[in-house]
Amino acid sequence: MGRAQMGVFGMPFDKDETTEIATMAREGGLEPVIFEREPVAAQLTGCEVLMGYFPAGELAALPRLRWVQLPCAGAERYCGALPAGATLANCSGAFGQDIAEHVLCVTLMLLRMLPAYQRQQFAHEWRRVDAARNVAGSTVCVIGMGDLGSWVARDFRMLGARVRGVARTSHAPAEPFDESYTSHDLAAAVRDADVVVCALPATPQTAGLVSSDVLAAMGEQGILVNVGRGATVDEEALAEALLAGRLAGAALDVFDEEPLPASSPLWDLPNVIVTPHVAGRDTDPIAVRNIFGICTDNLRRYLAGQPLTHVVDQTLGY
Repeated sequence: MGRAQMGVFGMPFDKDETTEIATMAREGGLEPVIFEREPVAAQLTGCEVLMGYFPAGELAALPRLRWVQLPCAGAERYCGALPAGATLANCSGAFGQDIAEHVLCVTLMLLRMLPAYQRQQFAHEWRRVDAARNVAGSTVCVIGMGDLGSWVARDFRMLGARVRGVARTSHAPAEPFDESYTSHDLAAAVRDADVVVCALPATPQTAGLVSSDVLAAMGEQGILVNVGRGATVDEEALAEALLAGRLAGAALDVFDEEPLPASSPLWDLPNVIVTPHVAGRDTDPIAVRNIFGICTDNLRRYLAGQPLTHVVDQTLGY
């Protein structure tokens, strides 16, 4: 069958980093194949390892595939798409700092009424908006207490907020969270929170978790920030709550359908910030360094026959 190969495509590495990974693979007994364009299944039949973004629908038919390493955190598209026994790993944790800064930025914009002031600037209007609030002394609820949620909580705590965390299972609160809840108590966790940050993966259990009931529990002062996955929020209920004034605002980086359809009312609401899935960027130097570290460490482990890190539970989706 020939020498086993390692296919690489779509990684955010420069030439030197790509060469280093290729050299590691070759010295470990894998023939590196660097694809400049997305390959088709026929080009991957010799691959034992895939590193990067590949067509998920074609992976199950690859006879030699043993490990897929994603450069991103979201792995739901690949869960259940690999051959039996193949391992899926992601780069969860590589983007936490980057995304947390985005969350803090858009939250401050909404709390300090900056979208309204920007509209006034474009209209050449000089008028004070007296509804501004501070992060200090506020209550922030972070749905998802993993790496990303912890980064978000840490940043808000540093600015003087009290932070609640929501996890799938029950456990005692620990730094940087002041309180902890389970997803079954989500309405109680978000009640009267000034800011609710959704940092969840897309799984059958998280689909529509931020429902109309949860949004109602937030109250009129609540701001929703979603940097996890769009499917976790009921977007129709969110738009209705915002239009009716039952929420103060929202900052949305992810959506159930991407790109966000032009017909969505979320585009035109004055208290909504829409960004095109850019909170975590694999062009960010810190993220690239983290991704490179995770991938090279896992490659060393694989070649040495050691357990991999960042392994995705394909039944859970993360």
